[in-house]
Amino acid sequence: MFELAKKEFLNENGTLNGDTTKRESVYNNLYRKMDKDDRLSAGWTMEQYEHQYRQAFAEAAKAADPTWKAGKPIPAGALDGITRESAESGRKSVDIKL
Repeated sequence: MFELAKKEFLNENGTLNGDTTKRESVYNNLYRKMDKDDRLSAGWTMEQYEHQYRQAFAEAAKAADPTWKAGKPIPAGALDGITRESAESGRKSVDIKL
């Protein structure tokens, strides 16, 4: 998912384009491998990772060019230092005590 999200972020200049994405195949492949009862939570988790990746990419693009906005060309090499591990290390969680 990370490599696909990065490739699409670069190709679409940071915009989300549902017409050209290949993410559906990633989700469908995941769902086929999951137990029926686990599909909803697995899809939600995958979506959270995808959001975190896009956030890291956007932050890197803005660090390379503070005037960058989604839809504008991404500065060359701006995402080179972003890895799956570095993007995921920035994840935040919410702990709820019931």
